[in-house]
Amino acid sequence: MSARTRTLTALSSTAALAAAVVTVGVGAAHADSAALPTAQQLFISEIHPDNGASGATTGTTNVDDNYEFFEVTNTTGAAINLASQGIAISYSTSATPATTAKFAVSDGDSADAVAAGPLDVTIPAHGSTVFWLEYTSSATLNTYARTEADFRAFYSNVPAAAPIVRVEGQPGIANGGSRTLALISGGQVLSSSFLPERAPTTPGISTDLQVPATGNAATFLREDQPTPGSVTADQITVATPEPTPTPTPYNPVQPTPVIVGQAAAGKTLTVEPGAWIPYDTLLTYQWFADGAPIAGATGTTFKPSGKLGGAAITVAVTGSHAGVSTTMTSAPTSPVGSDKGKN
Repeated sequence: MSARTRTLTALSSTAALAAAVVTVGVGAAHADSAALPTAQQLFISEIHPDNGASGATTGTTNVDDNYEFFEVTNTTGAAINLASQGIAISYSTSATPATTAKFAVSDGDSADAVAAGPLDVTIPAHGSTVFWLEYTSSATLNTYARTEADFRAFYSNVPAAAPIVRVEGQPGIANGGSRTLALISGGQVLSSSFLPERAPTTPGISTDLQVPATGNAATFLREDQPTPGSVTADQITVATPEPTPTPTPYNPVQPTPVIVGQAAAGKTLTVEPGAWIPYDTLLTYQWFADGAPIAGATGTTFKPSGKLGGAAITVAVTGSHAGVSTTMTSAPTSPVGSDKGKN
């Protein structure tokens, strides 16, 4: 068995998993919200929305999605029965988890819809349970006609000890767009797993998720081959947040602006402000004639009129960053002359 498909049983001795072990009282009263498992104890660790070829290989074309699934993993040292905790599973087509139950344990009859609600399913201690979507939409897409043995043969890498539970209520997981599956209880989201939109959609690829360090949203880890019933060590190890890097100090650069162009009536002058550092410094402009501000002349260009004949033109560039402003003024032009009728 490859490292990718090691089961939770083999991983239960790791220090990270041991630190996460918390006994959850199976059979505890649902009203005791403190007994509800957290997202660090129970989360949806894999979502497989689009079948590829059999044998757990990536397909190159779409085939009937008879074997879509998601996987719930228990990181604690005690089995967790979902129904005893009032836990249901929701589904939404956005990044926001729904708080209404979507799934029910299938009764094996496609003509008999079962009401969604808390699921009488046990997630084994240090283990994962596979939830196989039960639905039919055509003569060839009919999961009711297939057996658990068919499912295990299709993937070939399902651990023998991993439970497979058939659930109905959602006719397949959308191949595109955003999707979120969540463990809910009493309108409360215990844990959510977001499946982001893929571009392009690739048949036969699963989304693996990691137990969150804080909060209830599992962390997107990678897209990989489907491994129903198995997780890897990094999926159940709380990620250590990256330390906030120390900002690299910079030396501000506040260059003297330069006026480009002929100082003549009707001719356009342009200011080159230079490269200010930091680079996101906000620059504003004001043009002057013999040191007096020119009304409305606040752009990067200025065209003197004949009324300014003989005046020296300057421009001030003010750079603002992090609440600090600095003004730099250009050298004056030669006195504004006549353009002698030229543009």
